[in-house]
Amino acid sequence: MRIKLKTMDKTFLMRRIFTLEGGTDVLATIFQPKLYPKSDFDDYMCEYEIVGLSRKIQSAGHGVDAVQAVLHAMVGLGTRLYCSDEYKSGKLTWFDSYDLMLPFPFGARDIDEVFFKKN
Repeated sequence: MRIKLKTMDKTFLMRRIFTLEGGTDVLATIFQPKLYPKSDFDDYMCEYEIVGLSRKIQSAGHGVDAVQAVLHAMVGLGTRLYCSDEYKSGKLTWFDSYDLMLPFPFGARDIDEVFFKKN
């Protein structure tokens, strides 16, 4: 099933569409970074969401500036996808590859083992 990209309440910074076995789309969206409202300093947050897996995932990366918040959002998004049951079972790909081309934290050994078995 193809996801229709519709106007959202938040402005997105970047999107990527992955594919589940059978042709179902998984949409990963990273939104524009913004000042973190609960911070006493000028810290930033960058929300992200994943739609199309067995459950919708919404979270955020945080940082001392917008760049760090975006980087943490990308690592968080990559970690959530690489650790998903869909990825671990070999059903989640990007352009027919198990390499989703997203960062994940060093030391995530179970992710490395799954990735290198498939590639």
